[in-house]
Amino acid sequence: MKWPLLIAMVLPWSAAAAKPKSSLAYQYYSRGVELNSRRKREEALKQFQTAIDLNPSFVTSYLEYARTSVMLGRRLQGLQKLDAALAASRTKEDRERVRRERESLSEIFYTNETFQWYQNGLNFLKLDRAGSAVDALERAMRTEPDNILVLAAYARALRQDDRLKDAVAALERALKLNDGKREVRLELAESSLKPDPERAHELLQDAATSQQDERSVVLDAQALAALKRNREAIELLRAFFEKQPGSVYAPFWLGKLYEREYNGSWNARKYLMTFLRRTDTQVQALKEENSAEARQLRFARAEADQILARVNQSLE
Repeated sequence: MKWPLLIAMVLPWSAAAAKPKSSLAYQYYSRGVELNSRRKREEALKQFQTAIDLNPSFVTSYLEYARTSVMLGRRLQGLQKLDAALAASRTKEDRERVRRERESLSEIFYTNETFQWYQNGLNFLKLDRAGSAVDALERAMRTEPDNILVLAAYARALRQDDRLKDAVAALERALKLNDGKREVRLELAESSLKPDPERAHELLQDAATSQQDERSVVLDAQALAALKRNREAIELLRAFFEKQPGSVYAPFWLGKLYEREYNGSWNARKYLMTFLRRTDTQVQALKEENSAEARQLRFARAEADQILARVNQSLE
């Protein structure tokens, strides 16, 4: 995983930007860059804002305003300015620039101390020490409550500590900081499956527009099934499985969902047996492991065996 660099390393100030239509706006922008180089950041913000007011489509001024806000410790203010930049952007290239900047600024750590507490939290999560992970990540949040990486990790720790409601709240906060963060969207959808499947489905529709993979499809199928839309869930999984026949969990969920259907036993049996055969070698390789991946696979296989026994009995 590529860790975000410290802010001082990723925010070089430069006046090398395309000159906008309004030369007056460009003059204010250039003045802001100059003030930033002299560490007069409050004054620089005013110059960037004036440039924006004069030319609302001048995206570079929004970017510099956001960076300056983050340098002043006002990450939320900077990210909100980038939201405005997205709305004002006229070209695909500008929108991509804004999205990249939002990704960077939402993940940058202000201090090495905060980053270390974040790392400690991740290490505790790997060791299944949820309480210790929560404590470490809460320490990180005291100094950086609007760091999206910290919030996402904190939510995972809360889920592991059986505090689902708090986990959902943390992920909703993270999504407000950067609603384009796909991993946060998927985590929130997964956490919302039981309490609010409609919300989970809504989140996954947006996630699917950028990339359709096994995780997003399986989560969406679960949300649809929870909403009593079993046939839609099956068709979604079948279409994905035809495109991605190497999928591991698609046949497992197809088997589960077909069991609920009238005359669905044969299909349920076919897909469950496919899943069990496909994962037999994998589960043997993970036999001694206690990772989340290994536990998930063992749990799914045990459930598949139970469902298959019921299906076979119904077919006798």
